[in-house]
Amino acid sequence: MVDVRHTEEARARALRSLVARGILSAEQAHAVEVELRAAEGGSAPARWTEIIGFVGGGLVFAGVVALVAASWEDLEQVVRVGLLTAVAVLAGLGGLAAAGTRLLRRGPLPDTRRRIGGTLFVLTSIAATMAVGVALEPESTTGPALLGLVLALLGYAAAPTAIGLLTCGGLSAWALWSVLEDLDLISNEMLPYGLATLALGLLWGAVALRLPNQRTGLVVAASFALFGAQAPLFDGESYAPLAYAL
Repeated sequence: MVDVRHTEEARARALRSLVARGILSAEQAHAVEVELRAAEGGSAPARWTEIIGFVGGGLVFAGVVALVAASWEDLEQVVRVGLLTAVAVLAGLGGLAAAGTRLLRRGPLPDTRRRIGGTLFVLTSIAATMAVGVALEPESTTGPALLGLVLALLGYAAAPTAIGLLTCGGLSAWALWSVLEDLDLISNEMLPYGLATLALGLLWGAVALRLPNQRTGLVVAASFALFGAQAPLFDGESYAPLAYAL
């Protein structure tokens, strides 16, 4: 039986070598890799191995979270920040190890490494956001939201995945609302939130057309636009014509 993992790594090394020697550009190498994968039709054994790995890692992580959550309230603030920071750093290092070939050599990245790296980068952004949030609590949510968004965007650029793009979308909305609140640009009404979210959805729609996960990006854009257009309805019937017009 062919060792699919070694075959993928050998193919990636060959393409990186062609890129390094100037025979192919990074874009051409990526196009060749995509065509080869399409011709091969994927590999069920490799995919199942990856799924089992994700499930196993998820169970271990869930167990650790449950163990820490049981005594979370009893921990000092500095300990909470330290634990979350450690998770962010370790996950970030793991993501760099998985996606390092693309970052250092600008060559093609095997799908398995891309998905693992992307997932770890998502964990990095979430853990870092929580760490800063715990450290600043209850001062402001703008700092944590912006930090999480920046890390999520960097992680997506390094290893594009659907879950990474969804994380970027969620953090972008949170960051937008936090900034508006800190600048006192919104009141207690939903209208300002709605208009801001609608504008964010339109921006996402324009950007999504250029992203690897185009469909996921368009779903994020449509969700924001729909919520933003209908949000004024929460302020009463007087805003109904505006909501329906949007």
